[in-house]
Amino acid sequence: LSTLIGVIAAGIVYAVTARFATRPDRTFTIVAVVALLLSLLAPLMVGLEDPPEYPGTDAGSVGTMMAMHVVAATIAIAALTRR
Repeated sequence: LSTLIGVIAAGIVYAVTARFATRPDRTFTIVAVVALLLSLLAPLMVGLEDPPEYPGTDAGSVGTMMAMHVVAATIAIAALTRR
């Protein structure tokens, strides 16, 4: 559900960027990469807490969550900027 909300938000941001930017694909890609980097902070902070707030959290689960963010962002960027 949160991935769907993120992709819908990305679509809205792309629509606004396409309306006002001279190079919308490039501008959107930059905005999306910054948003991706910010979204990676949440799982990273969960993984760095000592003691962990969520028992059972290990490097593998944090890495998997971060990889899922990267995959979702890559697919959204590719789908929205393809013409």
